[in-house]
Amino acid sequence: MTEELNNFCTDLKEVFMQQDFARMEEMLAEKTDAEVRELAVYEHDILAKYYEQEKYQMLLAHLNFVAFASYLFEYAGKCGVFAPAEFKQGFQIFLDIYELAKNAANKP
Repeated sequence: MTEELNNFCTDLKEVFMQQDFARMEEMLAEKTDAEVRELAVYEHDILAKYYEQEKYQMLLAHLNFVAFASYLFEYAGKCGVFAPAEFKQGFQIFLDIYELAKNAANKP
């Protein structure tokens, strides 16, 4: 990822934390499909690495990051930068982490 795109991602995370989703969509709309895809895949792959290493507590401790990555992946999917099967397969990790969080919240 280029430094410019990395800086954009940092700015986007800040806007996400402010829950200004309209502004996020404006910012993302200024990027090419290739850049949106690169961002979504980059964030997804970070989560996938921790998930595959079974570092579930780390993921649960950083649910804001998981939510940001999920939002970005969904946005990219809505833009059509993934084939439907690719989106479904990639999005499964977010569903799995959500189930982990739900199960953790239900434990006494």
